[in-house]
Amino acid sequence: MSNIYGDRVKAVRLLMGLTREAFGSAVGIGYLRLTNIEVGRAKLSAEDLTSLTTVYPEITDYLLHGVDLNPDRLGNSKSPQVLAMANHIRKHGMAGIE
Repeated sequence: MSNIYGDRVKAVRLLMGLTREAFGSAVGIGYLRLTNIEVGRAKLSAEDLTSLTTVYPEITDYLLHGVDLNPDRLGNSKSPQVLAMANHIRKHGMAGIE
């Protein structure tokens, strides 16, 4: 069974350098729900997607369509987590994340 959306959520979280607890708290998704999404036991709901993209609108195209995360575009964000993600991608790319 494909878990493309859960894999993308996990990739974003790891690129930001956040634990499930910290990421879930930031976006308003509980730890257990986030874990279940990431490992494929639960599907990403419209409510989950809204929570994620309201807090981090920069990740919308990646989550929905797999559009590459452009570190230059991400670097314009005011979010420290998004800036951390941009820096990680600049230094290491997406290697080991997806």
